[in-house]
Amino acid sequence: MALDLCTKWMQGHVKMPQAKKALLSVHAIAKETNDVYIKALAHAIGQACGSVHVETHAFGLVMYEMTSIVIKYGIDDCIPYLEEKLEYYQRMLVECDYRIKYEELEWASFLKVDHPKNKEQLLFEKTQKR
Repeated sequence: MALDLCTKWMQGHVKMPQAKKALLSVHAIAKETNDVYIKALAHAIGQACGSVHVETHAFGLVMYEMTSIVIKYGIDDCIPYLEEKLEYYQRMLVECDYRIKYEELEWASFLKVDHPKNKEQLLFEKTQKR
């Protein structure tokens, strides 16, 4: 449900509060469970959904999903699975780049504005000036 609502948010079909409620519910699952594997996956999904609004949340997706792999397979056996996931991410980046360049994708108007710096970068620069 959260992924679906955030896709609709990205397309401009739902407003941020509705999508935010759904993605926060995914993070709530992470807080409520004692299963560290489910916790990591829930946070990964929440970060993926949040990347609609703040692009650097995409890093959270990667970090939490990679963490879930380490948890699932163990530190001694996880390397092939981590490498497989990295290859998947690389393929997805190439596919996304292609789709953005060559397919007619539906984007919400707030995503069509090209900002040279994201909010985290601006905040970081502000704190460095102090």
